[in-house]
Amino acid sequence: SNWTTQDLPHWSLPQPSMAMPCKSHTNKLVNWSRKPRSPLTESGKPHMTLTSTMATQPNVVLILADDMGLGKTVQTLALLQSEKEKGNAGTSLLIMPTSLVYNWEMEASRFTPELKILTYTGTQRNKDVSRFAQYDVVLSSYGITRLDIELFQNFHFNYIILDESQAIKNPLAKSAKAARLLHGNHRIVLTGTPVENHLGELWAQFDFLMPGFLGDARSFKRQWRDPIEVNGETLRARLLADRVRPFILRRRKAGQGKA
Repeated sequence: SNWTTQDLPHWSLPQPSMAMPCKSHTNKLVNWSRKPRSPLTESGKPHMTLTSTMATQPNVVLILADDMGLGKTVQTLALLQSEKEKGNAGTSLLIMPTSLVYNWEMEASRFTPELKILTYTGTQRNKDVSRFAQYDVVLSSYGITRLDIELFQNFHFNYIILDESQAIKNPLAKSAKAARLLHGNHRIVLTGTPVENHLGELWAQFDFLMPGFLGDARSFKRQWRDPIEVNGETLRARLLADRVRPFILRRRKAGQGKA
């Protein structure tokens, strides 16, 4: 490739510096600038940085791409707590690597103890998915989701949220295929690195969020990947960034560039 990250103020590889959504989208999705850095209010409860307006939009799709340590877990839990408080019926599904299940359990018990959580993991798990309706949130792993996808397909979730979404960056992987088969009202992915190696990873995540938004894999490669990655077309890169920016929320840590 003959282009550098300096050529792309809104898009860069391997670690992109996503610009924030335009003002109209920011009003709908999030207002970072008016929120303190701390994820907690004086009462000890998490700030609601993902706004209630977003939570009431039909078919929300979003990549929450804050740098590690800026509170993606707490923000997600706060959103789900807000849904519960507004009386929005429906069970949400949170999928993550197995190693993170305990952390989500602990964060939920600390910050959103009112959420009724079911951890759906382990070899002895009860596979009666109808009981999901008794809970606000179901925590599961990519591996279990892959194994039990035929059962999961029988349940319609409110939010389907993927943590560490690099797990679906290979669209041919079984975990990615299983995730695309899930049924729900809203879809969110959490990742500190929306693009690590190539733009195909971005396509895979949007194929989960909004199938067809960026075309199929072959047309995306022809229209976007090859012109940007092979030919170094910076204008094409900016056009792609403009297309996806309204659906990506990203804050950077101090000293690592603007969000």
